[in-house]
Amino acid sequence: MSESEEANSYTIDINKKKYTFYCTDGDEHVLKLQKKLAEIIDALSEQEPGHILSNYAMKIALLLADEVIRGETNRLDQEKEIDETIRPMIYKLDAILSGAP
Repeated sequence: MSESEEANSYTIDINKKKYTFYCTDGDEHVLKLQKKLAEIIDALSEQEPGHILSNYAMKIALLLADEVIRGETNRLDQEKEIDETIRPMIYKLDAILSGAP
């Protein structure tokens, strides 16, 4: 964290329990985070009623890690597609600008 970033304390209420943490991303990010966690916990609660929140910790971590990995994979696929589309254009443009036949 740089000196210009200030970590503020936030408390979110998930499944009737309060969790306090520090975050530099601001109120809007924290609200989105709380909403996402609540959605995941609610979905898991429907599948496995009666489990306490601590049982969800690994599942939540796995779900969030999965989202990150999927996002990175999609980003890499998109970058590859863009590269495959643009690279031939760059070669053609370079040939035209250099006067090559």
